[in-house]
Amino acid sequence: MSTPSIRQLDDVTILEELTPLECQRLLATQSIGRVGFVHSGSVFVLPVQYSYCCGDVLVRTADGSAFDRAIRDSEVVFEIDAVDPGYHAGWSVMARGIAEGIDEATASSMLAGMPLRPWGLAERPGWVCIRIAEATGRRILHVPHRFVGEMLRASG
Repeated sequence: MSTPSIRQLDDVTILEELTPLECQRLLATQSIGRVGFVHSGSVFVLPVQYSYCCGDVLVRTADGSAFDRAIRDSEVVFEIDAVDPGYHAGWSVMARGIAEGIDEATASSMLAGMPLRPWGLAERPGWVCIRIAEATGRRILHVPHRFVGEMLRASG
């Protein structure tokens, strides 16, 4: 297991580079993320509902929609985050991978027990699986001054 890299930004703020294992753990904690992709030379970032399963991000789309066609069989980025503005703290995970279409038979059995439901009333649902090749993340924390040195020593 790798140790996170931590560096001090000021007297009470640290920036932690997340391990791949922590990125995976955080991906499993959310249900709304953003998919970034390039289509016709322009960059787009759109919010999606998702489930994380076995190292992959599963997204339900409207089969044949512009979004569905634009990301299938394409390299995409997927991003999630959480922020606490009151404490100026938060984390972000970005995953890169290929978005592959899932056929209806596979999707029915694969997604049956997941909390992945459409928000719209698409005529024909579609499913896309983002096969994650790499996930990276960062966390920014404000900690009491007396603990900053201890956290830096623990990180190596």
